[in-house]
Amino acid sequence: MMKSDTKLETICPVLAIDLGLKRCGLAISDPLGISVRALPSYSASKRDDDRKRLEALVVENSVVTLLLGFPKKDGSKESVIGVRAKSFARYLSTFETISSQCTIFLVDEAQSSKRASMRLAQQGKAIRNKRHARDRLDSAAAAILVEDFLTEGHWLWQAEGGSLRENTLC
Repeated sequence: MMKSDTKLETICPVLAIDLGLKRCGLAISDPLGISVRALPSYSASKRDDDRKRLEALVVENSVVTLLLGFPKKDGSKESVIGVRAKSFARYLSTFETISSQCTIFLVDEAQSSKRASMRLAQQGKAIRNKRHARDRLDSAAAAILVEDFLTEGHWLWQAEGGSLRENTLC
């Protein structure tokens, strides 16, 4: 459960995207925030195609909270994925279908892929080939983003109306 006073019913279902340059992992919570399931990852394409894919998922699953993984860095230079995540969050927040239904947050994705890899190894998940392994890893990392958000409630940035608002409490 979230540490804040926010009730899970008001923020769930939560959909997370683990953005990558080649693939994007997806995961979603149930409407009560009790369980999280990985969804099939997809090959990153044109920004508008990615938005349409996410719009369909948002509508189909009545998503209330949309999370984008953000690689928080200690240094001064932002990574390519960090720039892409901020830009994509701002872009998504300008579309009525998404912005009227969802609150969009950028969340710290630090160690999510490493934790997902360890989790998959512990579960003994069968991997057919390298591509299958990467696809499964990306969506498992997205599942960790949802789980962390539901338990901790931390976010770095909120996208609204094409702009970003930084969480100064984080």
